[in-house]
Amino acid sequence: MYHQIFHIGNIVFYCMLGISVLLLLQKIVYHIVGLFPAKKFPDAKKDHKYAFLIPARNESKVIEDLLLSIQEQDYNQDLIYTYVIVESQDDPTCEIVKRYKNTEVFVRQKLQLKGKGHALDECVKHIFNSGEKYDAFFICDADNIISKTFVKEMNKTYDAGYKIALGYRNSKNWNDGWVSACSALTFSMVNTFNNKCRARFNRNVVISGTGFYIASEILEKIGGWNFYSLTEDYELSLFACLNNIKSTYNEQAEFYDEQPTKVKVSWNQRIRWVKGHSQVDKKYKKKLIKSAVFDKENRWSKAEFAVSI
Repeated sequence: MYHQIFHIGNIVFYCMLGISVLLLLQKIVYHIVGLFPAKKFPDAKKDHKYAFLIPARNESKVIEDLLLSIQEQDYNQDLIYTYVIVESQDDPTCEIVKRYKNTEVFVRQKLQLKGKGHALDECVKHIFNSGEKYDAFFICDADNIISKTFVKEMNKTYDAGYKIALGYRNSKNWNDGWVSACSALTFSMVNTFNNKCRARFNRNVVISGTGFYIASEILEKIGGWNFYSLTEDYELSLFACLNNIKSTYNEQAEFYDEQPTKVKVSWNQRIRWVKGHSQVDKKYKKKLIKSAVFDKENRWSKAEFAVSI
């Protein structure tokens, strides 16, 4: 009896070990590819028109650096427009916005709907109703700064046919302590050892935070910005994968984000991410598995995202 149990235990152990090795093998490949140069995109044949969407409630202390970096882009300024989203006309951010060309304030009306997703949705619908046309929308946080060639580089990916693209997320405050350094390193690792390989093999990337664009035609098709979870970026990643929407990563399009400097703030941020991933899991996991089994297109990415949740 003992020998039978021991034998069954061995079989189970080696089966689990085999599954673990297969799952790790993919990550090993990703890490190796991450050591090599990233995918490059050909020069765009056309300069496309873009809008920046910036949720900026009470962000007057940090937003000016972002607005200045948008105005200094090595790109046709007549093809860039910026919408700064606030919740009150009395927000000091409104006065700052007046100093910048092709930039306007959008004051939210539906304040009962909380969260970044609802703020973006309200602004996107306002733009659609106004009749203004843009090829794609860039999503940025108020504390971001974009490199001088950010739009020029991202225009290459849009012109190449990618409906969603993510830039390289660097940090503004690497040297503000070990907490900010570790947090910044997290995003560098996600891009270097994950998205770089996904882009190289033409698979869907993981959208992380901000510094990305989404084609206007996608939002028009679904009727606005319909991603309201606590991790709307990851929800968009799974939505794109499930619906076979091409996304990619452009390492040359660099932007800078500010990381938390205190353990408590970083902890609360990551708890929010865990809750958001749980929300996304309930909404997409079964659909991804079903689509990976029955649909022929994009099977590997769908299976990968289903497991990754």
